[in-house]
Amino acid sequence: MLRVYHSNRLDVLEALMEFIVERQRLDDPFQAEMVLVQSTGMAQWLQMTLAARFGIAANIEFPLPASFIWDMFVRVLKDIPGESAFSKQSMSWKLMTLPAAAPGGRRFYPAAPVSER
Repeated sequence: MLRVYHSNRLDVLEALMEFIVERQRLDDPFQAEMVLVQSTGMAQWLQMTLAARFGIAANIEFPLPASFIWDMFVRVLKDIPGESAFSKQSMSWKLMTLPAAAPGGRRFYPAAPVSER
């Protein structure tokens, strides 16, 4: 089930998360709890505060909205690749080819020798 909770205050969301984890447990203890977060820093902070409150914070997934939506596409739609062409890893490889293809053949690598700059 998808539930949406929103607030401008992260401490309010954290208190709500504690309430849900404590009182509304999942039926299957091996099923991961999924919490969409705005950033990886927010995910780390939430995991640390939950661990401080309960002594442990395990089996909780903190996907970012874009990766969560892509995962839903893969689950629901046919012929969708497992990884988005715009994922961080895919884009990193695509962007790394750009300096080599620069006009004039100049290299933009910071480690390029001074004589080649």
